Amino acid sequence: MEAAGYTCTRATGSLGVFDVIGTASKDVVLPQVKSNAWPGIQELERIRTLPAPANCRKLIHSLARPQKIAGCKRSLNHEAGRLKMCNLL
Repeated sequence: MEAAGYTCTRATGSLGVFDVIGTASKDVVLPQVKSNAWPGIQELERIRTLPAPANCRKLIHSLARPQKIAGCKRSLNHEAGRLKMCNLL
């Protein structure tokens, strides 16, 4: 994200709803990164209901097998399908 012009702050280790906060002049990106599973129902609800400005993107990145997530507007595959991303708008 820094290479794309974002100033990033790490907030990993269950200290916050998102693992990174990325700010740029035109938007804010809030990724949640999962290595072994998609977020559970309660965690997804915390992500969805977190107040955020209109120019904020809430993202979930996962190395786990893809699954359908209610409210996921777009899914992307990266590196031969290993990294999955869900853009929660």
